[in-house]
Amino acid sequence: MKKQIILILTVSTLIISCSKEKAEQRECELQNISYIDIVNNDNEGYYMSIDGVFKQIINGDSYLNDYEVSAGTHTLKFEEINYILWPNIDEGTYYFGECDHKAISFGDNDPGK
Repeated sequence: MKKQIILILTVSTLIISCSKEKAEQRECELQNISYIDIVNNDNEGYYMSIDGVFKQIINGDSYLNDYEVSAGTHTLKFEEINYILWPNIDEGTYYFGECDHKAISFGDNDPGK
């Protein structure tokens, strides 16, 4: 009887842990979202816009983990805040599949560095 209880508890634990992993995966599928890791390689702050809409400021030499965007194609634009003659601008169009996890870095090509 004791062995049967242990077997039942073990099987139950496995089922619950598998269900939890599927539930977490389903969350991004149900919400139709993707994740971006964003790296600012410049020491200056940048304005971040997605599809022409300002989202936030990314501080210099910083890292933003798991920024959520809806699945699909989006244009990301990073524009330097403090500049002397003209701002350094990094812009690109990316496709994000459902539950994708991508990394995007910018600020590498700043002529003032």
